[in-house]
Amino acid sequence: MVPLVLLHGLFFIVLTILGFGVAGIVGGSPAALWQSFCYGGHTPAHSVFSCIQSTGMSYNKFTASNWVLAVIRCAAGAVAVYVLVSIL
Repeated sequence: MVPLVLLHGLFFIVLTILGFGVAGIVGGSPAALWQSFCYGGHTPAHSVFSCIQSTGMSYNKFTASNWVLAVIRCAAGAVAVYVLVSIL
């Protein structure tokens, strides 16, 4: 369970470092540079970038502020890992 909590924290840190914040893309971040270089003024819906942006906004806001959701995510991750290991 501890590795899943660490993985959860690492994912949160990576999203923040890349510039996918709670309020959207952080100006001057790698995400902002990627968006301006690849998409300019139009980011297509359902693109990889828009999915990561959506994940960054919802993941950071809800999971960081609510410890119950963090525990649920970790438990779901544990079940997923158990299922994958038992299949192999």
